[in-house]
Amino acid sequence: MYDRTKGMNMQKRLNHQRVFLFAILCVCQSYSQEIRPTNSLVLNVDYSRFRYDSVSTYFEVYYSFYPQLVSLHKDNTNWIGAIEISLKLVNSTTGLSVIKERQLLSLTVEDTSKPEYRSMRISQTAYTVPPGEYTFTMLAADTSNRSRRDSISTSVTLFAGHSGAYMSDIEFCSNIEQNAGDEKLFIKNGMKVVPNPSLVFGTSGVPVAFSYLELYNLDVEIEYELKIALRDATEKSVKEVSRKIRPHSKNIVDVGTLNLTSFPSGRYRMEILLEENSGAVISSSKKVLYIYNPHLRSAKSSAVSTNAINFTGYTLDELNEEFSQTIYFSTQEDRTRFSALSNVEAKREFLAQFWLDAEKGIEGRPRIRRTEYLTRVRLANQKFGVMGRPGWKTDRGRVFVLYGQPDDIQLSPSNQESKPYETWSYYQLENGVEFNFIDRSGFGDYVLVHSTKRGELRDEEWRRQLR
Repeated sequence: MYDRTKGMNMQKRLNHQRVFLFAILCVCQSYSQEIRPTNSLVLNVDYSRFRYDSVSTYFEVYYSFYPQLVSLHKDNTNWIGAIEISLKLVNSTTGLSVIKERQLLSLTVEDTSKPEYRSMRISQTAYTVPPGEYTFTMLAADTSNRSRRDSISTSVTLFAGHSGAYMSDIEFCSNIEQNAGDEKLFIKNGMKVVPNPSLVFGTSGVPVAFSYLELYNLDVEIEYELKIALRDATEKSVKEVSRKIRPHSKNIVDVGTLNLTSFPSGRYRMEILLEENSGAVISSSKKVLYIYNPHLRSAKSSAVSTNAINFTGYTLDELNEEFSQTIYFSTQEDRTRFSALSNVEAKREFLAQFWLDAEKGIEGRPRIRRTEYLTRVRLANQKFGVMGRPGWKTDRGRVFVLYGQPDDIQLSPSNQESKPYETWSYYQLENGVEFNFIDRSGFGDYVLVHSTKRGELRDEEWRRQLR
């Protein structure tokens, strides 16, 4: 099976190279031009758990970003930028960090008109970790503008190897092929296994989903059956395949492919079952993926086409700007899919569908009307812009855009004992909530310090910050 130690040593060398390259990057101080993306920075993250030994798990993390979403500066010949990646794995029981590191990923673009500028840059890293319950957090920040960032945080259960037959997680990939080159980062078991951290497949990007799976402790005297099912968001099975396996050794690798260009856009789940001849399920693995096929016409396509008229004449920058303003309620999947689109028509169709879903409250979204939301953005810019920052990007602007005009605002000016602050009250929201903002700097930039609204920042001792 795959030599995990060699893989980790190679990863460490690559990390050192990235830091060295970034140090060289920082020496170049004279930039004559720069590119400032209008769309939000998007970090795509996925992970898989593999067997390492009887007391630890091999935790492999995949991540990617799009160069066109990174701030770039022009040196003599190339466009240069960088992303800082912060990764943390905290034991949920002890509260101790078992992994805490930063990586600086340098980016060099020769020509922004070439397809490479719009293609995902993919990397991965791996760790051996004791079994247990963990919180996994990963953050990406644009080093030229650290307000441009994206992050994920999720709970992870890590297991150690055991005596019975079982399987690893499914790793979804954009390509798997026999090792044919000097690339070392994605090599496993003699194959080049290129992950797809976005988990988005379809005609607009990666049409075929490759799956990589490791199976452990098999009996070479037994014939097994591997059953694969693809289920839509309603748990309806839309594709089922199975194949017999006669293992040549106790530990094997299984590679599968599935063309996803014929399925409607949406959220899907692949489940793989390992069964004996008797039909008893020995082990299983499942993972969510997303399909985006804008060419397929569904029952709601006419409504999308009608709604797309609202975006007639919009430029690429205007479409990007409008979508960036939805960051307060759009999902990671939304941002990943939108960032993968470079065609104006595709982005118009995406926004048309996005607002239709938002106005109906589909997939757990709050019911938000486009006209009302964008009106709030415009009013927030008029009321709360400060120090060159658009009003909708401030704390007061965010609250205003999400919840509308407060029912009451109490203004408390500065004095010898207190900094200026505001208290906003919403009487119809969750039976009455408050938001408290303090102007810490004295320049009109009011920062949210406490709210009684569920899911918002809470600090019952917020008044101590007034001094």
